[in-house]
Amino acid sequence: MKKLLSIMGLMSACLVGVHPMTVQAETINFSETMLQQITQQLNQGLPMMVNDMARWDSVSAGPGQVLNYYFTVVTREQPSTSDLKQLQNILVSSTCNDQSVSILLENGVALSFNYRGNSGRSLASVRVNPADCGY
Repeated sequence: MKKLLSIMGLMSACLVGVHPMTVQAETINFSETMLQQITQQLNQGLPMMVNDMARWDSVSAGPGQVLNYYFTVVTREQPSTSDLKQLQNILVSSTCNDQSVSILLENGVALSFNYRGNSGRSLASVRVNPADCGY
């Protein structure tokens, strides 16, 4: 189980860095329309297998200043409820330390990571807010 949680956290951290944001600016107004444009670009390459345990299915914007990532855990091993807090800690830490998304967080955009099992049942949902990262 710890291997699954580590892989889920690491894959999310790696995928966050896929954002096409190379702009250097102090303040950007990331409107929901602008976030929808970002998700359209990201969704062009999805779904895709991240590793042998998980598939990145899609990204959506909103409501408001939120990017929502959707993953499916394709193995039979599913995280238990006791492991969800550990998953949240991994995701918050790795997202807050990812330089490629700091511009989003600094400008008020939250990131939501949503995991489903093969059956489509929700397994976990973790939201990283700018305040979680000191913004």
